[in-house]
Amino acid sequence: MKNIFIINNYELSLFNGIGTYINQLINCLESEKNIAVSVVELYSYYEYFHIEVVEGITHFYFPRFEIGVDYERVNIVINTFLSLYIPDSKDNIFFFNYCPASSLMEKLKKTHPLSKQLYIIHNMGWCAPFNGDEKEFEASFNKGNISDKHIAMVYEEELRMCTLADKIVCLCDDTFHVLGTCYPLSAGKVVCINNGLDIPHNNFKKKEFSRKRLGIPNDNIIILYVGKITKLKGAQVLIDAFKNIANSFPKCILVMIGSIINENEILKQIFPFSSQILLTGNLNKEEVSLWYDVADIGVIPSYTEQCSYVGLEMLSHGLPVVSSDGYGIKNMFREGENGLVAHISDRKSPNEFVNNLAKKMEEIIKSYELREYIGNINKKVFEQLYSLNVMKEKYLHLFESL
Repeated sequence: MKNIFIINNYELSLFNGIGTYINQLINCLESEKNIAVSVVELYSYYEYFHIEVVEGITHFYFPRFEIGVDYERVNIVINTFLSLYIPDSKDNIFFFNYCPASSLMEKLKKTHPLSKQLYIIHNMGWCAPFNGDEKEFEASFNKGNISDKHIAMVYEEELRMCTLADKIVCLCDDTFHVLGTCYPLSAGKVVCINNGLDIPHNNFKKKEFSRKRLGIPNDNIIILYVGKITKLKGAQVLIDAFKNIANSFPKCILVMIGSIINENEILKQIFPFSSQILLTGNLNKEEVSLWYDVADIGVIPSYTEQCSYVGLEMLSHGLPVVSSDGYGIKNMFREGENGLVAHISDRKSPNEFVNNLAKKMEEIIKSYELREYIGNINKKVFEQLYSLNVMKEKYLHLFESL
């Protein structure tokens, strides 16, 4: 019996894809008779430590610690409780889903020497400062050292976690490459496993029904963006690119679902095309699903992702996608294969990226046949590479290798 302990920073996972990943991982493994899954929720909203069993999954809830409590002391307390309730065993596998966590990993190594540890890389600290430019990140090294102190500190923490882990799971080929070139790790330690997604068949409704429910005329072309409205996600570039072509396509509506970081700035930016750019704010899953049903085109202009769940949703719904060639995104969508890809070019000046994105959107708007062709391919790509069964098989193989 394999005992899987998914270690999660509860607060952080509420605002990113880690929570989705954990739910999908549980869906992968809970039906396996020889696997017992538990979730260790650190920094939860409960006042005291407690254990709760929900639908056969054991949850260990740790409260938030008072501000100012020493980080090392926090990890000593967490590890003490884990030692009380989780006996060491060669069949234990601890999944670390956040960074920094090297301190807790080190303590678990001492109290649970037989247990294995996996580090799942959901993000890398250099990606945001370098706008996902891995070549610039690699070039920033000087004899193995990074000049920027903050990035160097994050890098050292990531490297410690990679060194402590028995295996490292990355979510895309770009990260696999960076780990091989910039992190001195032993051969065979890193495995690439894409995110997977379980899509119930009854989620797919008729487009006409969903459009009627949302009050959208059938002759409108809906371009869908899902994610935070931020610079790193390429949202502002997308708005400018759409404004470049909006007059030529008055029936096109750009729908942007997600929280807006600088609302006043974004509202000024969309003027005078406010009637063609719809900002919905955050929506629940059912509402987002409706927009996936009615969409004609998906767009992912991010500078950096790992393995985008939005991308998986668009693939599974058979949407033709216009994407950037950003870090991680270029592993999911390839020009001439399953999408139209806009070259970012200079990350410090968005002008060329804006023009490239506008051209690619214009190309797919003009051709219903191209949209149908790419959409059908994307359904197949999803089933072959990103379905939950594919993810499950890869993790079961990983467990066997441990």
